[in-house]
Amino acid sequence: MTEISEPVAVPTEPVPAKPRFGITAVLLAAFSLSFFCGTLIFQSVAWYLVQTFSMMMSLGRAALIDAGALAAQTVIVALVCAALWYATRDERYRPIFASWLAAALVGFPAALLRLFGPNNDQLGALSQTLLCLVGAGLVWRFNKMGWNGRAAPAALMIAALGIFPLAKAGALGSPADFGLALLSGLSLGLFASLLYRPTTGHLLLDAFGILGVLSLLASALGYDGGQLILLLALPPFALALAALMPSLAGGTLLTGLAAAAAFAFIDPTELSIILGDFTGIGLGAASGALAAG
Repeated sequence: MTEISEPVAVPTEPVPAKPRFGITAVLLAAFSLSFFCGTLIFQSVAWYLVQTFSMMMSLGRAALIDAGALAAQTVIVALVCAALWYATRDERYRPIFASWLAAALVGFPAALLRLFGPNNDQLGALSQTLLCLVGAGLVWRFNKMGWNGRAAPAALMIAALGIFPLAKAGALGSPADFGLALLSGLSLGLFASLLYRPTTGHLLLDAFGILGVLSLLASALGYDGGQLILLLALPPFALALAALMPSLAGGTLLTGLAAAAAFAFIDPTELSIILGDFTGIGLGAASGALAAG
């Protein structure tokens, strides 16, 4: 009678898991914060110079300075984003750096918006809407994010809390201007949402990725000072947006309504008058967004 020997278990070495926080995560956080602070400072200086030179030269030449400043910013930031994407091999972060590069490159066509000058709000809104829709169509080929309408109620609630300081401090224009602002804001929201890549597996890191996208898009889009309004109005929602992802409905509604409120309630032409007060408005919007997030 033969004995049946029991199979001997062969010990296997555990596969080491990738660290959640490493040098790439540090770079993600550092560059996203740098993009926000750097673009806000750079665009503020550029706007101030345009206001100064417009008193000494024609508005057309002053607009060329604004467009040239945005083009220079686009070249520098795009090179940085391309280097980050090329040097990163971790697939959790490569999609984020690719989305940053796409958001940075928007600055080239968006520079044409800076040539419109003041008091061309309707033309600027239509052009910006077209630019965002074309961009959304291109990005859709690479990131077909699900609609996920279940996140829409939460997005509407967070948007209401964040928009309240803008509505309290500003005033609506004509129905046509409001409609164009809403259309422009929602198209921006759709475009931005397709660039959000919640791939890190960590809420805070995803929020840093979204912060980079919002900072780069906000600094490029807008005209006649509108970029400064967007830079103060949109980035505070990064953490709340990360909590809603992946949801095309939630991202489009929250980002789009926040942008639409910035366009509708604040007139960029009067930015020099309200710029001091808008810091408080931005802090109020940030508090509402963070409380809801």
